[in-house]
Amino acid sequence: MKMPDLIAYPAPLAIFVIIIWGFNVVAMKIAVADISPMLFNGLRFLILSILLLPFCHITLRQLRQLAPIAVVMGLGHFYTSTLSLIYVESIVTSVILLLGALCSAGLVIPG
Repeated sequence: MKMPDLIAYPAPLAIFVIIIWGFNVVAMKIAVADISPMLFNGLRFLILSILLLPFCHITLRQLRQLAPIAVVMGLGHFYTSTLSLIYVESIVTSVILLLGALCSAGLVIPG
């Protein structure tokens, strides 16, 4: 697909993103059954960091500003959402994660 096709018909791309998001939650549920949530998130972010490192040009000053946000998001959001998969069904966690995006958008939109 050319880029103008993606802009003209965004529904197939949106459906693809939703499918990938759903498989992400199922994969997290399967992984948490075998390893601890903290180890899972650590491995997840380590692999992502290694893959994205060649594309990011972050200075030490920027890293100092990003570190507190990364800790809050890593422990506060991702760890707790992965931990919740131990106690509730995947569909409940998926709905909660999707509602989190709406709540975040609500914080950004003035009004």
